[in-house]
Amino acid sequence: METEELRIFNKQGETIGVKPRSIVHEHGFWHETFHCWMIGSINNTYYVDLQFRSPDKKDFPSKFDISAAGHLLSHESKKDGVRELHEEIGIKATFDELISVGTLSDTITTATMIDNEFCHVFLYSELPKRMDEYQVQTEEVGGMFRVPWSTFKKVLNDPEYSVVTDGFLIKTDQTIQFSTQPLTKNNLVPHSDSYFQTLIKAVDLYIATSQE
Repeated sequence: METEELRIFNKQGETIGVKPRSIVHEHGFWHETFHCWMIGSINNTYYVDLQFRSPDKKDFPSKFDISAAGHLLSHESKKDGVRELHEEIGIKATFDELISVGTLSDTITTATMIDNEFCHVFLYSELPKRMDEYQVQTEEVGGMFRVPWSTFKKVLNDPEYSVVTDGFLIKTDQTIQFSTQPLTKNNLVPHSDSYFQTLIKAVDLYIATSQE
């Protein structure tokens, strides 16, 4: 995956070339990603389903993250990103079924990378009734967990807040094990506060509109 060719941009969003993913992260070039949050209503309560990253991932192993996400390759548009839903968690959706949050700038810096992303962010509102309906790509995904949206907002707004989530983990024999896991802001992939606050506003607006 480090050899994937990504289109790179300046900070103003103008295309400036194509580079391998490893170089993009090493030098902090801006590039495009697709993010989709699974958010919907079950029995009149809105939930968000979080991906639990595989323990074998190079970056942020065993951290909670966006339901499905990935890099857009140099020849792809944001519409192509819908493939991530099927590849990572087995959800067959069309681009027209997604709800756009917008394109958000997000930077994550670690000791080994500078990840500058233009994130095309979407919501998908058809949650599986049972968590084990997800068919996950085990190289990428270590499990899936569900939390009420109102509770998740508290996690995003308070680093000290902790909640227990329900879902499943993938065992070493590739079967699933139903599980509970503690969720705090510290065990989420550290997207920027501006990213999370924009997400909160968009989801709250979606929920308010859906309830009218």
